[in-house]
Amino acid sequence: GGLQNFKNVKALSSKGTLTISTPNGEFPIAVEEIKAYPNQSKTTRSVMGRTMVDINNGTGGWATDPRTLTVVAKSEEDMVKEQNDWGRDLVLIFQTSDQPDYQAVYDGSGSVQGTSVEWVALVNKKGDAICRLGVNPQSNQLACKEYTGETPTGEGKIEEVYETFSDASGVKLPTASTRFLGGQKFGKLTLTEVLVNPPVPAGTFEKPQ
Repeated sequence: GGLQNFKNVKALSSKGTLTISTPNGEFPIAVEEIKAYPNQSKTTRSVMGRTMVDINNGTGGWATDPRTLTVVAKSEEDMVKEQNDWGRDLVLIFQTSDQPDYQAVYDGSGSVQGTSVEWVALVNKKGDAICRLGVNPQSNQLACKEYTGETPTGEGKIEEVYETFSDASGVKLPTASTRFLGGQKFGKLTLTEVLVNPPVPAGTFEKPQ
């Protein structure tokens, strides 16, 4: 959609389904998320009739403990992971591309799940890898994102392969992606609604009462 269109994104909300693949079958999880750039977010997941929240207000946050189903404060380690996740956010990557706090490095050609890509690696100022973006050399369209992280089924190299893009207020965003851990499919995210700059209700990023 162009740099200015990305810079105009102050908030983003989405609704959809994350389908987790396990040896016992597939399990759909209803997901709703709202983000206020550059660093606030709230994700609500509905799992087997239970509601789980994950909130980041920019300096701290809270999440539902899956064992007790109570909302507890995030640890320092949790917040470091949160910062890493924000560093890989596609909107934020493109918003800051003219004055980035990362370095973009060509990382050769390859393939992801049978699709040929040209890799661009993003590296932070410390020299640590943020993620790699795979670009389809035929269409010049973003094809995938690769990084090391955690999933509901384990930790390791994650590949998000983008299948469908939709226009939201002049910004093209992925609305369907299949996710792989160590080359094995573990889930698919399908978004049914994406809104750019929706109203953000007061208290969205505060601890739920």
